[in-house]
Amino acid sequence: MQEMWNHIYWGKIQHEISRSGAVMKVAKQRLMEWRGGFGIAACSILTAFFAQDADFSDTAAREDFSRAMLKHNRFIFRDNSGLISKDWTGMWRSPFILQTFASHLNFTFGCVEVPDLDTESISAWAAFALTVTAVYCTLQLIVDGNITFEVIQESRGKRKGMKTDGSDIWTPVITKGEQFAFSKPIWGHMTVKLMGPIVALSNNVFTSIVAEAQQYAKHAKSVGNSGTTTSDAPDEDDVFADLFAFC
Repeated sequence: MQEMWNHIYWGKIQHEISRSGAVMKVAKQRLMEWRGGFGIAACSILTAFFAQDADFSDTAAREDFSRAMLKHNRFIFRDNSGLISKDWTGMWRSPFILQTFASHLNFTFGCVEVPDLDTESISAWAAFALTVTAVYCTLQLIVDGNITFEVIQESRGKRKGMKTDGSDIWTPVITKGEQFAFSKPIWGHMTVKLMGPIVALSNNVFTSIVAEAQQYAKHAKSVGNSGTTTSDAPDEDDVFADLFAFC
């Protein structure tokens, strides 16, 4: 934090940051808002997806769809028709993934690079891993019945939510409880697992994914490249191990 402050406010405002000070508290709050934004975005995107298709007015249909998307990690592929996973293409480029990642691009638009932190080589990859985890988390909550949807007609009054062409407004309702939150204790392990195949992507491939996500962002912003790769062999029993085959 001190390096950030010195870089941004050098020659303007001198301040020594303490762990219990106001600057640190505000920084932690913004960090929590950034991380929580992945879960909010994923939930909003899937709500909008269901709201635009009358077939998903049925709870069982939404659960079946979400279950199918989770099987063999189908939800991360752009072209995922058919039942043979090896035929799927556009890995990491599904609209669910790209639109959720765009929320990160929007949140960090205009950020200042701090050279001393040397975070360029991993920050975007870590954000993308959080993106994929958030979509997975949302789909799993739907499958387990821990995300339901309240559907009301617009004529009953103004209400926040996703509006359909038929003037119905969809509002997601998440079961209360820490075990249903998009948090590190619950989903941190999966995020770390996903980092393996994501960091293994070449610079060109990852840059092209970011470029596709930018079409959904409110502001276009370039993300730096890095030669960082991983040489760790995947765990053959890991549900994400087969993702390395596509890298």
